[in-house]
Amino acid sequence: MPDQLITIPDVEVLRADDVGVRVRIRSREVLIGRLQLAPGHPPPPPGVRGSLVLLRGAAWDLGLLPRPEP
Repeated sequence: MPDQLITIPDVEVLRADDVGVRVRIRSREVLIGRLQLAPGHPPPPPGVRGSLVLLRGAAWDLGLLPRPEP
């Protein structure tokens, strides 16, 4: 289940570099590492709002989704 893809809508990309992407999601700034992005789903370019596709495990680690109870 951590490898499932999650789409987060209405994300503003603030900055992107070789390390990752800094985005604003629901008025919260988050740095997302390049390895946390879903393969084959590049983020929107900086300055653009759009959808961001992450692996579910990365969304859990970043606190964007609640982790399921065991």
